[in-house]
Amino acid sequence: MTGAATALRPVGLFDAAVISLLHAECFDEARWDERAVTEILALPGAYGFIALEHEAPGGFVLARVAADECEILSLGVRRASRQGGLGRELLRAALRFATASRARAVHLEVAENNTAARHLYAVEGFTVTGRRGGYYRRAGSPEVAALVLSRDLP
Repeated sequence: MTGAATALRPVGLFDAAVISLLHAECFDEARWDERAVTEILALPGAYGFIALEHEAPGGFVLARVAADECEILSLGVRRASRQGGLGRELLRAALRFATASRARAVHLEVAENNTAARHLYAVEGFTVTGRRGGYYRRAGSPEVAALVLSRDLP
């Protein structure tokens, strides 16, 4: 579980460079550069949170609410910070914000072979609602399907 030295705070455009660096560390596929993150954060309904461990970035979540639906665009935790509950805290913060924004459902995509993330999402009530073959392309590795997961919000 996250400790007293961990804090979540909302992200802003000023966090684009940090999120870009975190994204590169968290994922094997093509990194979101600072411009891509800035464009995502500028979208209507976009929001996110960054986790700080001892004031250093440990993870992030980016999402977007449109009408009554939310899409988790990306959630990543630095390898050194994994298995401590940080991903769960980031996900729950995003879900609370979506609920407060009157979203009724939330959707996301996860790599089919990402068992840790799939477990987290299953525990948090997400179910598989679709599959996109060959969605994730990683240099030197076979393509990996994305599972589309969804859950209702209160």
